[in-house]
Amino acid sequence: MLIPVKYKRPFVWLRRFRNRCGYGIHSPFAFHLITDVVNEKLPYYDYSDLRNLERTLIGNGCRKLFPQNESIKLRRLLYRLANYVHPQYIVFVGEETMLFSYLKKACRKAHSVQTLNGIIGMQPQTYFLVYIRFGFNVIQLEDICRYYIDRASTNSLLVVQGIGFSCEMKIFWKRLKTYPQVSITFDLYDVGLVFFDHSKIKQDYIVNF
Repeated sequence: MLIPVKYKRPFVWLRRFRNRCGYGIHSPFAFHLITDVVNEKLPYYDYSDLRNLERTLIGNGCRKLFPQNESIKLRRLLYRLANYVHPQYIVFVGEETMLFSYLKKACRKAHSVQTLNGIIGMQPQTYFLVYIRFGFNVIQLEDICRYYIDRASTNSLLVVQGIGFSCEMKIFWKRLKTYPQVSITFDLYDVGLVFFDHSKIKQDYIVNF
């Protein structure tokens, strides 16, 4: 029987306790991302507006926009990542959730697209942030990831949800890290972050999120 993610979370946090706050990380890029983006605690002005929108949507019965595996903590993380990356394109792969609103709010000037099948027309060397929701089978997921990896620019960011949710996803994540186009990766359990800047040494970081 599969154990729901919410019951696993305390054990995951304890297992990753030593991987908090950037301790032992020597890369300035990785340390900055972990301490000033992933673990940033200061509120952003948009948080209040987004929270009010959430209350309105829930009050109107739009609960499908708030799946259990996308917490407000995760939504705010993606807001901060989008604000940090400032991509030209935002692609939300999967059924739309409130998280897409956070991405769009963080980068108002970006061209934002939501797609169910995962693929949109995109030129090579596109500066993007792509978020792929958990729910695709591994074969579909790898095809989608490969498509965007082949079109990523140096500053692009690929975010894959659910890399720690199952054995299949853990194996997939391990394989994804070996792609030659991939440079630095961050394993946050709920999501995996994939960067493509080869001016930095290829490395995988486990983060207690």
